[in-house]
Amino acid sequence: MIEVESGCIEWQGCRDHLGYGKCGRRVDGVMYYLAHRWAWAVANGPIPAGLLVCHRCDNPSCLNVEHMFLGTDADNMADRDAKGRGHSGSITPEVRRRIYELRSLGWSQTRIADDVGFSQRSVSRTLAVVA
Repeated sequence: MIEVESGCIEWQGCRDHLGYGKCGRRVDGVMYYLAHRWAWAVANGPIPAGLLVCHRCDNPSCLNVEHMFLGTDADNMADRDAKGRGHSGSITPEVRRRIYELRSLGWSQTRIADDVGFSQRSVSRTLAVVA
């Protein structure tokens, strides 16, 4: 792990396609596969069901728990939007095709949302429409 000027502590191991560190570590009998969730659990205890470990620094490989907060998907999207990183407008036909393609590969709605840059709710609504 390397601390950079931003104060982020970078995960140096394997990362997923979104840049999140992958680890496979246990805390109190719970297996964590994302390094930032593991770091949070080590520092603060178990993550309550249904909550995300969100990054204030927007660096998915950061392990600095001072850069993290617990929140719902809505909290995470509000944080994203407040920073001007959210999408405005509607889902284009190209994005719609990508959503259907990723779903056919077994991706979760949350993972698809991260990939296409829309909320999980938008992905869910898109999938609910018969193509």
